[in-house]
Amino acid sequence: MAFVVVWEFRVRPVCVNEFVADHNKSKWGMGDRKFRVIHNGVDTARFRPRTEAASSTITIGTVGRMVAVKDYPTLLRAFRLLLDRLPGRDLRLLVVGDGPERQALGELAAQLGITGRVDFPGELRTPEDGYRRMDVFVNTSRFEGMSNTILEAMASGLPVIASAVPGNQIWLTREGNALFFECGSAEDLAGRMQQLVDDPAAMAALGHKNRARVERDFDNRVFLQTYRQTYLSCLEKRAA
Repeated sequence: MAFVVVWEFRVRPVCVNEFVADHNKSKWGMGDRKFRVIHNGVDTARFRPRTEAASSTITIGTVGRMVAVKDYPTLLRAFRLLLDRLPGRDLRLLVVGDGPERQALGELAAQLGITGRVDFPGELRTPEDGYRRMDVFVNTSRFEGMSNTILEAMASGLPVIASAVPGNQIWLTREGNALFFECGSAEDLAGRMQQLVDDPAAMAALGHKNRARVERDFDNRVFLQTYRQTYLSCLEKRAA
């Protein structure tokens, strides 16, 4: 969750979306205090669609810290179900990142019999290269504010499957930028994965739509300029 405090004559919170604003009003007992919403942004030059031709292998992937709230066990179990549903298909899972659950996730992959199909490359100095290895991006988080990795995936021209939690739904639902699954349900997630794997045209169309929306609404230059103007406005008010 991003929660930035801007000082005027008193504290004024700035949140990444309306859900986060409402959540923090309730959590901190801030009542009717006005929040400003400034959506996260992404570097659309750094994170961009791959130019090389797609291979016959379909790679489903995610990026993030390996902690409980990200719920990567659900992703691994859903991938096992997908392999069972689509025998013979050339499918792989790419899980980019590191954290305290890394060893447990490797052990779970072995228990599920998918070790040979899953790649755990750790943290990448150039995460944009990880996205370019993917055909589908999945967010399995049990709680989100406004996910930067989803924005990076969208900028990379990827279709997105996301857990149906408020911090995802409030901005991804508006223009149909993701397929949603019931949070924690490997069965439901596997169904969404299969929906895209079985329909390459839909996969490509959703990826194209996501890139277009990021370019229009979430370019990092707009994000940075909005914050700059916010701080300058506060300084001007203090000086007046």
